[in-house]
Amino acid sequence: MRLPIPFLSIGDINVSNFAKIISNIDENKWKEWSLRQTKFEVHKNTNSIPFIWNKWDAKNRLINLDYMNQDTQLWTMLSPFLSKLVRKYDGLIVNCLFARLPAGSDIKPHKDISINLLLVHRIHLVIISSPLVKFFIDKNPYEFPVGRIFELSNDRIHSVINNSNEDRVHLIVDVLPNNFRPLVNK
Repeated sequence: MRLPIPFLSIGDINVSNFAKIISNIDENKWKEWSLRQTKFEVHKNTNSIPFIWNKWDAKNRLINLDYMNQDTQLWTMLSPFLSKLVRKYDGLIVNCLFARLPAGSDIKPHKDISINLLLVHRIHLVIISSPLVKFFIDKNPYEFPVGRIFELSNDRIHSVINNSNEDRVHLIVDVLPNNFRPLVNK
């Protein structure tokens, strides 16, 4: 969603319990679902663990939702946070996933252009990071500390460089405002 600024800082929370669990996830789990990194070249260096995935049907202009991994401890822990986002933005969660950018990797400059991504509030929650991870928006570098919640103006050019020796992990949540709910395939 277009914001008048590159990002909006929403607040900070303690994510140590998330980070502890995420740090112990088996490598195979990170590689189990590869749709995002194979479908979108810009995300080829990332790995994801999805909970809700928004499959845009461009022909019919509808959002189809897939639900995954909701029988996990992580999903149970996420639910209160997600409920707060639903209330704050008066909407429906149409994407929710942990995105990992391995140490020494990058996400090339891009902007989201699909209508299903431009209508949402794109929320990031920083789970694992380092001062050596730089998030660029409109070519300006930003450092988001662990626990920071921010909304990204995802129609702007953005990229990430992980110059650290640890993986960077964000929870990414897209909230579709309820006035756009007719676009969701029931």
